[in-house]
Amino acid sequence: MNNPVKIYKSLYNTYINYINSGLPFFRDEFNEERNELLKEPGTISQPPIIELVPKYQEKATLEEFCKNENVTLDINDFVKSGLFGSTTSERRLYTHQYASLREAYVNRKHIVVTTGTGSGKTECFLLPIFADLISESALWDSHRTRAMRAMLLYPLNALAEDQMLRLRKALNSRTLDSNGALDWLDKNRWGIGFISDVILELHLLVALKIKRKIDCERRGSS
Repeated sequence: MNNPVKIYKSLYNTYINYINSGLPFFRDEFNEERNELLKEPGTISQPPIIELVPKYQEKATLEEFCKNENVTLDINDFVKSGLFGSTTSERRLYTHQYASLREAYVNRKHIVVTTGTGSGKTECFLLPIFADLISESALWDSHRTRAMRAMLLYPLNALAEDQMLRLRKALNSRTLDSNGALDWLDKNRWGIGFISDVILELHLLVALKIKRKIDCERRGSS
């Protein structure tokens, strides 16, 4: 079902039926009166708010980006094995995703991305991170210096949990046809994974940790 209004009505009716079956009155007119009260906007739900999102302009595939910007095609191969692995067709970068990757990775600039819902903001910072990891790891041997190479900060638990699922698929996945992210790393990077290089935190927890560190230092110096 792709109709949001029908989905809303279906969920609403299911909830009303749950209330009527769990807390029934002995008289039908009481049940009907309660249902009329529950139908008033804001009582148990608000009507759906539908936002029409325009189609964002596409620029190029990640492979075309690598060729246009003269960077290693390993970036494209690794991203296709994890982050873009679920797409059946060649995925094309939106213009702002292309620009973000070029400015952050190629030109080494700080970026701020402000676009609408569903515009692929996550890829705007994940792609430069992955590109840096791929480029740096090409210089590693079977051992490498352990370090935190990226920190992702989120304001809400729900956002952090959703992004953790994406990160695990993008950096720590295997597939039956051996085309997952870890499979690629086994073939091209001595099996050295990236999942421990990327730390995901809630910004409030980071602020709390910094405060505790400062408090400990103050107590130690007093």
